[in-house]
Amino acid sequence: MMNHNQKILFHHNYQKKYLIVGFSRSGKTTESINVVKLLKDRQNVTSFTFSCKENNTISKFSDYHFICKGAAEKSIVMTVSFSAMLFAYCLMLTKFLNNKDMLNEFKDLSNYLGENISKLFDDVEYYIDKNNFSSYFVIGSGFNYGLAVEADLKMKEMSQVPSYSYHLYEFNHGPKSLINKESLCLILTLSKSLFKTEEIIKEILNLGSKVLLVGNKDISIVDSKNIDYLLSDSKFRLILLSHL
Repeated sequence: MMNHNQKILFHHNYQKKYLIVGFSRSGKTTESINVVKLLKDRQNVTSFTFSCKENNTISKFSDYHFICKGAAEKSIVMTVSFSAMLFAYCLMLTKFLNNKDMLNEFKDLSNYLGENISKLFDDVEYYIDKNNFSSYFVIGSGFNYGLAVEADLKMKEMSQVPSYSYHLYEFNHGPKSLINKESLCLILTLSKSLFKTEEIIKEILNLGSKVLLVGNKDISIVDSKNIDYLLSDSKFRLILLSHL
């Protein structure tokens, strides 16, 4: 995985076949288009791009293109569009892998959000209103680290407050010293199998931070009044973002 500003190291290696996946809300992102154009004539490279608007530029240079219709929000900050493109990508990958358990998870997730999205927004608003946070930390491991970085970026763009993203174990070495009683640690889809997870969360709590876990209470690791759960009443197991 690499961003569009990094040098494409593999395009001179003709012995392997590659699939590159690109994302552009408008389909007009210069850097993304340049990468797809650069690799267009390579016989060993296939491109698949996602966007949210029809008749866009990047689709003209891609081998395959998928449009998330209606997902292009008017605001500068990508929230709906990011979620839609990521969801579409994960669903396609799951279908390609023919993973029936994950496909069932997608169905459960879609049904749950369809029935509870308004309540979810209300819960988040209530949680923020009743607390006075001055800094935010988003923690994710594996696949979730990319989501943590994106969530961190969204906080910076929309709230203009100090916000940081880390791997769970990286956070435990130094960055945790930034925590105080006005901090919120958002932890994404935590697994009980992660090494020394319980000890790390206890250290975070001892520093006075609030912790918000994404997932139902089956993933509860530490019993504390300072831990809350987002999607606490959900029935799906959130294996999607833990194992993709």
